[in-house]
Amino acid sequence: MRSEKEKEMRVERSSYYKASERVTLTAGMKFRAAGGPYYECRNSNGSVSRLRMRDSGPLRFLEYERAGERETLLAYSQDGGFTTLNVGKAYRNRDLPSFVNAPYRNIRRVGSTKRQRAAKRADRGAKK
Repeated sequence: MRSEKEKEMRVERSSYYKASERVTLTAGMKFRAAGGPYYECRNSNGSVSRLRMRDSGPLRFLEYERAGERETLLAYSQDGGFTTLNVGKAYRNRDLPSFVNAPYRNIRRVGSTKRQRAAKRADRGAKK
């Protein structure tokens, strides 16, 4: 049974995402990301080690979704599957507390799109 808060949660979707001051992803754009989820393991001596469980890319951006405090990117992976990337706050999984869904950071574009290359060529032609 869902709580009242979950029932009232509004989901916002967008075909673009502003990752930083310089980087704005639009649908179809290739990008890479650092960070992401990890699994914490306690060793016999008490120290904690982390096993990274991320998909760093290159990925193709499809959609940005915000549901309450959760912010995710939907992307198409190079291995042929869809993946969601947490870009909001880190949180732990209730069923598996050793799993930490940490946010992806340092999102950067890979290459340029045909539209961007055509715009650059047009700008160079106009300056002459």
